Amino acid sequence: MSFKLLRVIFKLGKILAVTPDYKNRRLLARQKVYAYLMSGFITVALGVALMYRKPDYSQYDLMNLVIQLLLDGNLYILNIYTILTVSWKKPLWHKLINNLKIVKTDTVKEPSLLLPFVITNIIYWSYQIYMTYIFYKYILGVEIFKQFAIEYLQLYDQYLINFLFYVFAKMLLARYQALRIKLQHQFWSLQKLDRRTQNYCFVGFQQITTEFCLLKETVDIVNNIFGWPLLLITAYATLQALIYLQGTIVIFNHLSHNMVIYVTVVILWHCGGILINISLSDAVSNEAKMILNFTSNLYKCYAIRENAQNYNQLYQIVVVMKHHIPHFSAARFFVINRTTICGICNILITFLIVMIQFEAKNTIYRKNRDRFVMLREFWFSELFFRENLGNF
Repeated sequence: MSFKLLRVIFKLGKILAVTPDYKNRRLLARQKVYAYLMSGFITVALGVALMYRKPDYSQYDLMNLVIQLLLDGNLYILNIYTILTVSWKKPLWHKLINNLKIVKTDTVKEPSLLLPFVITNIIYWSYQIYMTYIFYKYILGVEIFKQFAIEYLQLYDQYLINFLFYVFAKMLLARYQALRIKLQHQFWSLQKLDRRTQNYCFVGFQQITTEFCLLKETVDIVNNIFGWPLLLITAYATLQALIYLQGTIVIFNHLSHNMVIYVTVVILWHCGGILINISLSDAVSNEAKMILNFTSNLYKCYAIRENAQNYNQLYQIVVVMKHHIPHFSAARFFVINRTTICGICNILITFLIVMIQFEAKNTIYRKNRDRFVMLREFWFSELFFRENLGNF
């Protein structure tokens, strides 16, 4: 079922130029031209949108302006990078799919991911329609389409990349779970067999080791394809949460119910997807570690002293597994696991405090400036009155 869903996502991604053709391994010239045209379209459309956004950006204070420009740049780099790298990483995409087909999940029922895909699409478009309604009716009017029409495409590209990583992580997790169950079955079989037939059982251990190494190679391919996109999506979600939380805290008393709902949905949408993928990445690594621990305990507690050859084979299996524990990384800047969530929260809280203090200083400065202007005008008015008093 997961491979059928991959075909659907790849067809959709092919239209948006963010995924290669699912079946065709060769990169056709028209696909390269289409990728360059899509990159040019996004570049021109974003440039036009920034021209319309310029009057609004000019009213931002320095901190909010920097964050908003970082958001725009982040989304643009993600789109262009994904579109352009599809062409030269196409062999990796097909190797990734082939590796997943080689390692079967006979002992584990692979979960259907069609329902999450449909639900997340409904949530995405509902959130976009609601956002358009709020901004059109209360804030920008028809200007929203001039300023943010291109973001509908950019954000959907981002969602598709994020969901693709989710699908591959789920498929990898199911295969590691299947390997762990196979290993347990091999261990139970080893206990029941006599010494003569135990050699046949050890062939199963070697097959599990081969698949374990193949899955590690598959994780490395996922890191190669999704490393930079994951880093950019994580940074984008953090910046979005930062700017919306800061704005909510500063003008909390003046927020309408519609805006509170909108801010909550935006933060949950961007941060929720990242947190789910981080948890999945951590689960895949932990599943591989459980397989290694089980094999190590088997080596320590069930040493077949009567058959030194099998004992040495088991030792070699443990050594190989130790060197093939998978880890997901964001472009090799950091390993993705549960501690990443703590790091994101730490960065978010730190910068939120800085931004609130910056906003408070700006507010005090504006109040003092307004008072100074009023006093100066009053002083000049009084001086003018005194100088011209004798003329009346």
